[in-house]
Amino acid sequence: MHIFKFFFFYLTVFSPLIVAITDYTKAENQTPNLQRLWAAAQKRCYTMQVNKLYAFRQRDDSSITAHTRLVVGRIFKEDENDDSQLWDFQAYQFHLVKITNNPLDSIWGGKCERRFRAWSCRDAAVFKFKGEVDLQRFGAIQEIDDQAQALIAENDCYNVATNSCKTFASKLAKNIQAPPGASPAPGTVTDAQLFDMTVQFPG
Repeated sequence: MHIFKFFFFYLTVFSPLIVAITDYTKAENQTPNLQRLWAAAQKRCYTMQVNKLYAFRQRDDSSITAHTRLVVGRIFKEDENDDSQLWDFQAYQFHLVKITNNPLDSIWGGKCERRFRAWSCRDAAVFKFKGEVDLQRFGAIQEIDDQAQALIAENDCYNVATNSCKTFASKLAKNIQAPPGASPAPGTVTDAQLFDMTVQFPG
């Protein structure tokens, strides 16, 4: 193929795809929620991509006693070819809560359980990027919840130092994190099995 014909073919076929994929990086094409998470990832010198899952630690506010949860999700837009839509972050949240209310439960001994539901961003929330999820080991969002339940099965006794909402979020993030240089799993996180937002979970 003549080089100019090849160049024209490249521009007409591939360039629109490249633009469609890369425009989610621009702040003007992102929802406020995605902008906040994007900034948290950039603070760790990381640029997120579509078709991958990411984990963020969320503190509900900036206080030292703020409740902490793990947010796991993806960059998402209903119709990637609709320029009127903004790119958003579609996610679930996982967190540890105490289900007993004895006076000392806030320090040690309270019974705990994990909570799991669709994520909604809090205005005062503070985020820390915790990395990319290993899609080789976690091919569905339910498998991440299995990890969360396994942590509770190991220890469902609250301890402010060793088994709190903060330590739970950190442990879960570490357990699901992709190793550096991991190869992508077959398929993408747009697959219904992997990220089915129609499924409702308690919490």
